Amino acid sequence: MLMSSLTVSTPVQSQDTNSLYHGKIAVNDQSTTSRNQAIKTMFGQTLIKVSGQSKIAEHPTILKEIKAALSYATEFGFESVERGTFLNVNFNEELIDGLLKDNGFTLWDAERPTVMLWFVYEDDNGVRQIVNEQVNDDVLAGIKQVAKTRGLPLLVPIWDLDDQLIVSTGDVWGQFEDKVGSANARYQSDYMILAKVTNHGISNNVSWSVFKMGNDVDVFGQMSSKISMTGTDEAPTIEEAFSQVINQSTDFFAQQYSVDTTEGDGSIVLTLTNVESLSRYADVVDYLKSIKAVEQVVLVAVKGHEYQFKIDLLGSESAFLDLINLGSKMTSITNYEPSLVLYEWRG
Repeated sequence: MLMSSLTVSTPVQSQDTNSLYHGKIAVNDQSTTSRNQAIKTMFGQTLIKVSGQSKIAEHPTILKEIKAALSYATEFGFESVERGTFLNVNFNEELIDGLLKDNGFTLWDAERPTVMLWFVYEDDNGVRQIVNEQVNDDVLAGIKQVAKTRGLPLLVPIWDLDDQLIVSTGDVWGQFEDKVGSANARYQSDYMILAKVTNHGISNNVSWSVFKMGNDVDVFGQMSSKISMTGTDEAPTIEEAFSQVINQSTDFFAQQYSVDTTEGDGSIVLTLTNVESLSRYADVVDYLKSIKAVEQVVLVAVKGHEYQFKIDLLGSESAFLDLINLGSKMTSITNYEPSLVLYEWRG
């Protein structure tokens, strides 16, 4: 693949972060016109992923910047494969974040909730089909593409014997969250979506519910869950139906976890245990600084393996802690001093 470097790219913090600022799209040819149009399209998609706002590309300020999308690219190149020709583009993370901050848009970090989709639809013959990894059809491919476009870590059931012994297609259709939640436990997702599409011939009625999964399992093996949102809509096709489910659910997740860049000047004092070496301390600082909600990290106290930091925040304290709790690097420790924000470093 031929790659054309424009500028030196900013350091990549993680594979997930990199994917937010990378785009790949099919093109008709390798002309400058096709390249520039494709970069504009991918730049708009990147802004949707990073901001979490599905309508951001319609904003007048953003429309103006999309015309100058090439100036945000750090690297691009064509790739010719059996399926056709594609253009790969990497965008400058710092420039895009700056654009969103300067114009008061939200920023959604790469640390995102994992979401399990239990999706049942009626096909043209009225037969109920559950989307799963065993059936690699156009519906599954379309769902994965929409989720990728939004930057949402989305799973669908494997639908092997283990799943089918616990839950049925009818359970998903009936949106029995207790039964589906038991099957969902093996996937350890942060959320699950129960969705169904009823075929009315000329249109499809789609309804769905989003559940936040807990960590508790009762005596019947059922996972605790709490409903977070519901939605209903009409769609002309199955493809439009699942797009509505994923897009509206993703808008909800973005509202929960993105950083409001119009809020600032707040801070939090956070204490971390299990910081046993200078290299581990460096890992902690690098991690904290990689979070988009963090503007500055200052070490204020050290006692043995316990380090205390003052962290200046962009956005609210609750949004920062929600983001931390999504990841696996830091685990909250229950303590008897409400003012002490205490975590254990897991790395």
